[in-house]
Amino acid sequence: TTYMPEVFWEWYKLPKPKGEGYGSILGLQSGFVHESNGQVGTDSRSLNSAFIRTVFTFGPNDGWNLKLVPAVWVYGSLDEAEGIDDYRGYTKLQGIFGKPDSVALRFSLSPGKHFDRLTYELDLTIPVHMTLFDLAAFFHVQYFNGYGETLRSYSQKSDALRAGFSFTR
Repeated sequence: TTYMPEVFWEWYKLPKPKGEGYGSILGLQSGFVHESNGQVGTDSRSLNSAFIRTVFTFGPNDGWNLKLVPAVWVYGSLDEAEGIDDYRGYTKLQGIFGKPDSVALRFSLSPGKHFDRLTYELDLTIPVHMTLFDLAAFFHVQYFNGYGETLRSYSQKSDALRAGFSFTR
């Protein structure tokens, strides 16, 4: 289990009205993240970092589009996770191809500190309607392959396939 509270500032620009261009910057985020495995003693791991990321969109916001989200960060403390920066690196590129009321595919790529430890994640979300609570949700399939998924075993390459439901994407 990983706990990741974060505090951030966000500037968000409303997308252009339909028919007014197909590429723009949508926003900027900057903030701080504390990551912890919730353990105590010698099993405890935590990491603090600061980040900045932006969102570029290509295509109409209400139709099929591609959003690219490049991010960079710095680590504030590496005491309990010494060397994690070698595996996670300082950059990440995310992309989301989809339509707001339809299927969406998200990818995430992180090359590692020296661009020698590629980590990627793929998420496929499909909208479903839950009539019991009149709630919109998504069937979610995720594949992870790479390093740094957990604070205890960040240096071990792992892969995982997961499926479930999510309320946001």
